[in-house]
Amino acid sequence: METMDTCQNSTPTNMDLVIRRRHDIQKNANLDTEYYVFITTASSIAAIGLITDNSQIIVASMLLCPAMHHINAVIFGALLRDPLWKQGARGILASLAIAIGVGSCAGLYFSKTLVLTHNMMIHTVILNMKWSYLVAFFSAIAAGVSIIADRPSNLIGVAISTSILAPLVNFGLQLPNTLIGRANSVGMHACIISFLVALGNIVIIAVTCFVTIHLYIRVPSRFTWRAQIEAIRASPSIEDFGL
Repeated sequence: METMDTCQNSTPTNMDLVIRRRHDIQKNANLDTEYYVFITTASSIAAIGLITDNSQIIVASMLLCPAMHHINAVIFGALLRDPLWKQGARGILASLAIAIGVGSCAGLYFSKTLVLTHNMMIHTVILNMKWSYLVAFFSAIAAGVSIIADRPSNLIGVAISTSILAPLVNFGLQLPNTLIGRANSVGMHACIISFLVALGNIVIIAVTCFVTIHLYIRVPSRFTWRAQIEAIRASPSIEDFGL
């Protein structure tokens, strides 16, 4: 009887690490009131930083931006093959829409007086886009290791090092004047580059982070997640392994 109890209790215990990580990611990726407050205020702060050409303000906006939680949800959902990735995808789309919307509102308000600052222009250069993608690649490797090593504080550095929020807000900020054709606009080509910086970074982070975690799982006998994740994948429902 004691042996049977031990066997029954062993599975949840072995699953605790992965399930707890999934639970935390799912909780942080909820599209609740706090999320909308954080993404709206972060986008507004980013717009102020771009307009005033203040890099410190832009960095502050990155710290508030919750977009990394939704990227993590997509990664972990794909890893476990469960619907968590859909929640993350909805969060990413909502973040894109809100950041661009806030930027567009600021762009319309300051349409006639908008000055093209250095922090605005840097997101519209192809060479900077390539370097940004490279930074996103290495940051994603660090993000993957942070997730599996249970070091969430390191993800703050990942959020700061990758360009997601500022380019999106900058795209919205430049869009009104670009569509109107004002002299103080960067042109549609440069405006689209700003959007591609953010979009490319999201894709690179998600793919690279997923591959990093997957490679860790494949390391035989050195990493306990492999058996846990394979058991979760084989389960009809993730809820079978509740906390």
